[in-house]
Amino acid sequence: MARADATEAEARASAAMHNPQPTLNLDTVDNQPGDPVYSAETWGDQGFPKNVCTIASDLEVAAGAVYQVYIGEFEPLNLLRLDPTLGWFVYENESTDGMDHSSGTMLLKKKFFTAKDYGDTPSLFITAFANYIVVYYRLFGVRRLDVLLAQLRFLSHVLQLSETFTWESCLEYAMRRLTAIRDNDVHDVAEWHI
Repeated sequence: MARADATEAEARASAAMHNPQPTLNLDTVDNQPGDPVYSAETWGDQGFPKNVCTIASDLEVAAGAVYQVYIGEFEPLNLLRLDPTLGWFVYENESTDGMDHSSGTMLLKKKFFTAKDYGDTPSLFITAFANYIVVYYRLFGVRRLDVLLAQLRFLSHVLQLSETFTWESCLEYAMRRLTAIRDNDVHDVAEWHI
């Protein structure tokens, strides 16, 4: 196990060195990672497991979204929470839902995404679902390699459909299938088969 962890850490360091990613400039946004209003390590009063916080930090998305993947309760339309360019902005333009006087933090209403938020092309869906696959892999690893391959086939199938049908109908199909998969068992490879 330690050898696998060392190999993974080495691969991650090598990939980061050879494929540097620009840091997301959140200076213009009120709700930045680490901001007292919303922290990547907390969601309300709930603490997250360390691996969830690490993944969220690495992908620059909210820990709450990663945690929902971890417990199998991720809402498919909210895949956009896993898009690093949108993930932190789910609270933007939302009103406060009150104040937690014991901790002194504001409680914010979460934005729930709709099909309109995905636009007219599959690009946002691709980014968000690819990050879902990355999160799933980092949480469950090679133990679920068959599920990871099925997830990639599912993404490929949705993209092939989008070449023939309207993106709106393809997105509706994808969300219906993802909801059915979530409601049954996200770890069952048979659920992911098309």
